[in-house]
Amino acid sequence: MKKAKLFSFGIAARMLCMLMVGISLMLTACPPSPSDPGPKGPDKTALETAISKANAAKAGVLVGTQATVAEDISYVLKADMDAFDTAIAEAQTEYDSSDSTEETVGEAATKLAAATSTFYTKIKNDGSKNAGFSQEEMDELITAANAAKDGVKVSSKGGGDIPASQQWVTQEQLDALNAAITAAETLSDATYQALVSAISLFRSQKQNGYMSNQMVVTGLGSLKDDPDVKKWMENNGLTSGYTLGFSVRVSTDTVPPWNGTQGVD
Repeated sequence: MKKAKLFSFGIAARMLCMLMVGISLMLTACPPSPSDPGPKGPDKTALETAISKANAAKAGVLVGTQATVAEDISYVLKADMDAFDTAIAEAQTEYDSSDSTEETVGEAATKLAAATSTFYTKIKNDGSKNAGFSQEEMDELITAANAAKDGVKVSSKGGGDIPASQQWVTQEQLDALNAAITAAETLSDATYQALVSAISLFRSQKQNGYMSNQMVVTGLGSLKDDPDVKKWMENNGLTSGYTLGFSVRVSTDTVPPWNGTQGVD
């Protein structure tokens, strides 16, 4: 009887052992259930939000300059947009990485948030491009402004130091036109109209000189063919009537390029 009990207990122990081994094998072979996520990675929620906000900041913002963007249109310089795009790309790379850690993800989110704040400070709305005229039209107007200055002398004596054959303006009048030309480099309604007005005013201000005629030159003789004499006469608008024995009136302020006593009565 005693042996029978021992035998029964041994069989029961073996069966229990086999059952435990079977359960162990089943647990090893079966994959984790859906409710078991396995090892947990870094939380990328903050980084995802930072990327979304960065892309939203670019909405409606053009790349350009004050001269190429119309008024009230948001724009940034190309360098600023390029820098922001680079920051977004770096953050996206970190978000897509399988090697991310809590530390690297946090740093990427913070860095992109700072870049977004900086980008907002770069946005401008002071564009001055006008749709009513083109850059080519402005260039043509500037050409006309420069042409208005051709051959015009600056007089500090009210025209008394300028020959009658030449036109003159004051230094202030010339400076005003030059300032309008410089301002026209910024394409806008204001600078275009200002240059139109400046050209009109400058043209009205040009006058012919009236250098005084006090000395009579006669009997030039052989000097009439001297190159220096010819040049001096031409510079003073005295090319007509240049013949032997012909009287010519010249300015007392001008010293001839030859001996002042020769050929002078």
